[in-house]
Amino acid sequence: MDIQATKLQLIEMLLRTEKQEVLNRLLSVFKDNQADWWDELSIEEQHVVQRGIEQMENNQLVDHKDVMKKFA
Repeated sequence: MDIQATKLQLIEMLLRTEKQEVLNRLLSVFKDNQADWWDELSIEEQHVVQRGIEQMENNQLVDHKDVMKKFA
């Protein structure tokens, strides 16, 4: 069975079920298999984000209007 057929079969089963426990288990499976976006970033990207957070925490911010003036 190809992946599209499997998805359709699961959708049909999902629509037919009235068992809350089955739905809860499915939700749990999907949540457990979700990738954290942070882990998908490269080390360099993680450093850039972390630097931005540190700048924000230290009130080293530039107003949006000032940035727009600079690039206008």
